Parts: sequence; structure tokens; C-alpha cells
Amino acid sequence: MTQPRESLDAMAEAYLAAGGRRFTRHEVLVGLILVKFESIAHHGTRYRHGETDRTMLTSQVDKIRTVLELCESP
Repeated sequence: MTQPRESLDAMAEAYLAAGGRRFTRHEVLVGLILVKFESIAHHGTRYRHGETDRTMLTSQVDKIRTVLELCESP
């Protein structure tokens, strides 16, 4: 199984090969954190309106923790 950091690097390389801009691993991880915070806002609003369950909202915290662990490791 591919390690998460290797997967991030492969994703960034595929994006570059498809004509996108070069992103460092750190830039990709910062982008992922921003997306997860946006998910909290989005799913939090949906939860408040009764459109989704609490699990969808609280699962974002574990995902942010995973991204932060990837940021800390080499």
C-alpha cells in the first residue's frame, strides 16, 4: 500500500503533468486543511438545518488531525 506522503506527491505530480502548477507537499497539506475547515462550516450549517447527521460534522476533526500529523512528519 502506498504511504500517504507518497500519495500526496504522486497527486501533485499528476496535477503538474496535466498542465497545473507545481505544488510542494506542504502547499498541498495546507490546502487540505483549508478544505477541511470549509467542510466544518458547510456540514455545520447543514447539521443546524437538520439536513445531515452530527457524524458528518465531527468526522472532519479526525481528518484535520491526520493532515496535521502528515505536516509534522518528514
